[in-house]
Amino acid sequence: MSTEISLGLSVISLIVSAIGLFLHFVKFRKERPNLIIENAKCRHHPTTNVKTTELRIHFLVHNKGDRATHLNSLEIPDYSQSITLDHSVEANKSIKEDCYFKIPLSITDEKIKCSFVLHHTHGDKKFDATSEKTTKSLSKVGVAVW
Repeated sequence: MSTEISLGLSVISLIVSAIGLFLHFVKFRKERPNLIIENAKCRHHPTTNVKTTELRIHFLVHNKGDRATHLNSLEIPDYSQSITLDHSVEANKSIKEDCYFKIPLSITDEKIKCSFVLHHTHGDKKFDATSEKTTKSLSKVGVAVW
């Protein structure tokens, strides 16, 4: 009879422990940052006389999680380019980003597909954007019509 009681208590302990672990996991998933990238608009401009291309991307970062995160960098892996960011996105808040790259290639296509990786404190967020060619320089903020 005592072995049946011990077995019953052990099963109850296992069930309570499993429920506690599950609830802790659910809380962790809810609280972690969940970044969503929206309205990614990208332009590129091949510079004259130099084999480089200016590329500017404008996008919105939403943090749908219950924990803030710090944006460390934005990378274009296809062109081995990266820029440092120094912004925080608070929990359940949004910020606008405007980033400028100078790619050491002359890209003359009217449209190019670019893949980006946003590195933040709690991981990486990959997203794509289609860049459209423009005839104006993109080196100054606000020169491209979005």
